Amino acid sequence: FFFGSSNSCLRGSNPSKMMSSLSRIPDEILSDIFLFEVSRRKWRLVSKKFSQCVPLHIVVHRSLNAKQEARILSMLGHRNCRSLKATDWFVDARSISKRLHISKSLKSVSIHHSGNDSSAIVELAFASLTQDTIESWSFGDFSLDDAGIVALAEVVKKSRRLKNLEFHQCTFGEDGLIVLAEAFATTKSLRTVNIKSCKLCRGGFQELAKGFSNSASIQGINMAFTPLGDEGLQAMGDSLKKSGYLQHVNLDFSNVGGCIDPVISGI
Repeated sequence: FFFGSSNSCLRGSNPSKMMSSLSRIPDEILSDIFLFEVSRRKWRLVSKKFSQCVPLHIVVHRSLNAKQEARILSMLGHRNCRSLKATDWFVDARSISKRLHISKSLKSVSIHHSGNDSSAIVELAFASLTQDTIESWSFGDFSLDDAGIVALAEVVKKSRRLKNLEFHQCTFGEDGLIVLAEAFATTKSLRTVNIKSCKLCRGGFQELAKGFSNSASIQGINMAFTPLGDEGLQAMGDSLKKSGYLQHVNLDFSNVGGCIDPVISGI
């Protein structure tokens, strides 16, 4: 089913895309709406729980009241919940980490413009390792200090499921990037790294490039709208020369200009 307004919705797999407003439906009806299962391509109400074949994807695009927030957080612990995409939802990320400790089905988490700091990243990162089900992490508008980046580096090194790691409009601590680069070099599951519209410290991308060139799993890098500078482009070219796995590189609007020669030579 498709449930919610343009600002906040819960999505599932019903082709008919039933639509309604989260704020207008009474709680008792809302609870019943959640209790669906698929039977011979037909929807029917059941009294107990979702069947295992109904995935739940939660999307939130604004702040919620306390009752709505509690309801959605409880659904994160549901055995059929597959993903969370939150933008402009000013929720304490620690409450999400509590669900990560117990969830065995959640595969994708995206948190953008949530008002959380780097300490929340630490809790989310270590909580995700409890069950190790997350395949995709996406963070937007975070100021990541060294502690936050080091925690994510631990996830990159230890997770057997993580395939995609994305940062959008983030800043990074210098020492933490070194540790993250080392994790890139050792990961066996990570496939793509997106660092879009971010600000890297001087020499930051050079450190990351070392990890890319030594990685035996990373196949795609997206640095769109992230300025690299001449030294960064040279490091990118060196990575392309050394890596036997990189297949896709996006440098859109990364101030390449007339300095593309090192990248071309790397190709």
